[in-house]
Amino acid sequence: MLLAALPLVVLVTLFVVNHVREQQMRVAEAESVAQAAQHMQAAREREPLPLPEATPRAPELAEPNPEGVSTIAPGDANSGTRRGGASQGTLPDAPSTLKGRVRLNGVLMPATLVWSAAGLEFSREFPSQEGYELVDLPAGSVDVRVSLRDFPGPLENDSFRATLLPGQALVHDFELGCPTLEISGRVLFSDGSAVSGADVDVSYLVSRGDRKSWQGVAAPAKSSLEGAFGMKVPATEHGLRVRARKDRTSGQITGVLAGAKDLVIELPRSGTILLRAIDAKTRERVRVNQQSLALRRVGDLGFRPWEGVLDPVDQEGWLRLEVPAGLTEIRLSDARSGYGAITAVLDVPSGAEVRSELELVRGLEVSLRLDPVFTLRSTHVIFVLEPHLADAVRTVQTNGISHVSSGGHFTDEGLEERILHVDESGVARLKGLAPGRYRLKALPEDLKFDPQEIELTTDVKEPIVIRWLKSR
Repeated sequence: MLLAALPLVVLVTLFVVNHVREQQMRVAEAESVAQAAQHMQAAREREPLPLPEATPRAPELAEPNPEGVSTIAPGDANSGTRRGGASQGTLPDAPSTLKGRVRLNGVLMPATLVWSAAGLEFSREFPSQEGYELVDLPAGSVDVRVSLRDFPGPLENDSFRATLLPGQALVHDFELGCPTLEISGRVLFSDGSAVSGADVDVSYLVSRGDRKSWQGVAAPAKSSLEGAFGMKVPATEHGLRVRARKDRTSGQITGVLAGAKDLVIELPRSGTILLRAIDAKTRERVRVNQQSLALRRVGDLGFRPWEGVLDPVDQEGWLRLEVPAGLTEIRLSDARSGYGAITAVLDVPSGAEVRSELELVRGLEVSLRLDPVFTLRSTHVIFVLEPHLADAVRTVQTNGISHVSSGGHFTDEGLEERILHVDESGVARLKGLAPGRYRLKALPEDLKFDPQEIELTTDVKEPIVIRWLKSR
């Protein structure tokens, strides 16, 4: 009997052993998967490394050789910069990162990168001169090529190949090159005298849809005591812009070809505005700051915020503004203090001073109540604008980034003052508005308001109720 039962005991034992072993393998596999997931999550949540400083130059860990294949610094076939500074800190299957700057003949440039890995190709524009960063790259070989939007000439050293380890963060600066020629000339005032110490820069025209801008393409230079300048620029057959600036005056020549000599850039003489602001009612002085003051030359499209020093030059509170001679328009707006905007046109004499005292009038303070309570604060912006300016405020694209433009009618600070900041109860308050008619406008433009326009007077009843709904 005992001998006959042995085969059954053996079978049961083997079944139990195999079952336990399978359970252990399942547990081990689950722990391995969970650990890998934790590693991947940790890799995605890691903080990005700061880009290397422009000067001194950061160590280059990957240099392109003539064949376009990256050779890594000695000591490790794929050393690079790793998270936490640990040379053995890579994680299995964790994504890798490639980052750096793009320079053309030593000048930092925005760029478009095209890279291919694992049989797929990707591209991305990096509009900032601060550099590029490619994240979530797979381990293995990555081919990268760089281009400059609308650049009118061939580029050297514009591609390379790197082999990335899992979790590796590699830094590579593109040092692009192209043939150069020198341009030279002089910067003169309109009376023919030399302008010394003027900043001279060279740029080429870049198109982004219906918008055009100038992109610097050479290291800036300063004019000598005799007004002379010279600088190397890309040797292309396309016209360049050469611009000179000094003391808030500027002049430029467009269509300049590489190699041009004896250029003459003419600058207008500057003059001085002595400015002071007072309360129209109390006659007390009102402080003027960079956020409230903007200027433009008559004929220019938009106002520009004042960027210079605004310290009084005497005990009477006069501020000294150095501006180009000629007609200049001043705009002063301080809605945060309750004052309405005021503008004045001044004829600034060359080499002389003109005084202007602006009288500020306190505007209306009104409250608007949105019904129902506004719930789209994170997705929409509502403006209160003069009807003839409402169409000028719109969303535009610059370098692939959306932002709000006023067509030059407002400074950024002035436009910010026209935004309805609605609280949790649906009420928004505005200060500094002059009596008159205003229109409500939302961006995106998919909201309807009732009423669309409101009339503000000194005896306006508060709060004004505005009903709204989404039109689509």
